[in-house]
Amino acid sequence: MVPSEKELMEIIKAEMFFRDKIISALKEKPLTIPEIATHLGQPTAQVMYWVMALRKYGVIEETEEVTDEGYYKYKLVTK
Repeated sequence: MVPSEKELMEIIKAEMFFRDKIISALKEKPLTIPEIATHLGQPTAQVMYWVMALRKYGVIEETEEVTDEGYYKYKLVTK
């Protein structure tokens, strides 16, 4: 099933909203995916998807720091 134009616009709107929220959160300090999820009040699996997309396109990257729980922290890429 192909999404309608209206559904596509809603998807794009949501993606841009969460992209901006993740970038805003990471301006403060590097965070793990669970920390970002808590900050946004969203499920970790959904945040993982958005974080991996931002990572793929070079907006964010992992730090060298790994938490005791084994999570990487993510930070904004400085250009």
